[in-house]
Amino acid sequence: MRTRVWLAAIRDVFQRMGAGGVVALLLLVAALGAGLVIAPGLAADNRELAAQLEQLEARPAAPAGAAAAAPRYDPADPAAALWDQLPAADRFAPFVDALQAQAARRGVVIDRTEYRFQPVLGNRALRTQLILPAHGDYVRIRAWLEDTLHDFPSASLQELALHRVSEGSAQLDARVVIAFYTRSAK
Repeated sequence: MRTRVWLAAIRDVFQRMGAGGVVALLLLVAALGAGLVIAPGLAADNRELAAQLEQLEARPAAPAGAAAAAPRYDPADPAAALWDQLPAADRFAPFVDALQAQAARRGVVIDRTEYRFQPVLGNRALRTQLILPAHGDYVRIRAWLEDTLHDFPSASLQELALHRVSEGSAQLDARVVIAFYTRSAK
């Protein structure tokens, strides 16, 4: 008997709330449940991060004149931090070799490579555009570009134009423009 009274009371409350109210109540209950499940893991992560921070703060300072491992950051010159992370200019030739090797490994044929050089960051860095007419199917071209951009963070895809060799063909002619950024040689 008591169960029927409770069920009737609950049904009455839900009817007064309407469908929107019931959904809102269910979302609140779900959020509360998620908070109870997630919070202990976050607390453990926070304790671990706090312990790591204490270890870092307890390290002795680097001796004077020692090279800093982290890139410098000067609020007056925010480009300096970017410049510090760029590869040296002598890394350009190995980049081109790796780019062509990855293309061959993925089954992409590169006809030729055109280069355009442009100083950037006030002549502290050099952007080299590589214009590559390439041939292959979509999957191979995409895999080649993914490999290249993953392996070389200072490279960026600036242009990609795809054209089918013939109607219904899986083979594509591509015009790929990749920029590779390096520090300027001093």
